[in-house]
Amino acid sequence: MPTHRAPYRESKGYARRNCRPEKAVEKDFRNAQAHKDYIIAAGVESKDVQKQYDAWIKANPRSVEIPFAFAEALYNKELPAAKPYLEKVVKLDPNNGKAYQMLWIDAERWGDFAAGREYLRKATVADPKSADYAFYYASSHEDVDSRSTTTSCSPCPTATLVRKEPRRHFIGWRSVRSILP
Repeated sequence: MPTHRAPYRESKGYARRNCRPEKAVEKDFRNAQAHKDYIIAAGVESKDVQKQYDAWIKANPRSVEIPFAFAEALYNKELPAAKPYLEKVVKLDPNNGKAYQMLWIDAERWGDFAAGREYLRKATVADPKSADYAFYYASSHEDVDSRSTTTSCSPCPTATLVRKEPRRHFIGWRSVRSILP
């Protein structure tokens, strides 16, 4: 017998616990769950939410968590408004590989493959231990015509990782190659 699922607010007892979810965010801007609850309750596409996040960013200009929380919500809904907030995140924290990865996927989503490769290169530099970033960066050059495109990849972070962990890179590449046509 199918059961009826209550909406988010009712199922979590949200309305009873927290009538003003933005207060939970203001209490601790580093609390990622408070940001998620507020955005879900108010709606990520709401102009009021955007105004609130802009005000919080202006009041806390050094906080990475505020623009990242809003950018992540916009990114997860595949909204182009995520880009300026992600750019604020990487401006505040240039070593945030996750934000560069999100910028990469966002750029590719909108057809800007060259910018996507550059964001992926920056993700690889920001997090050199991530084999994922290195692999995707290396494989992103497969379809690029080297005669017509110039890249500034010196030093190449992918080559450094492959030299340090050649077997790991080879196994990953071989498994991906086996599923490609």
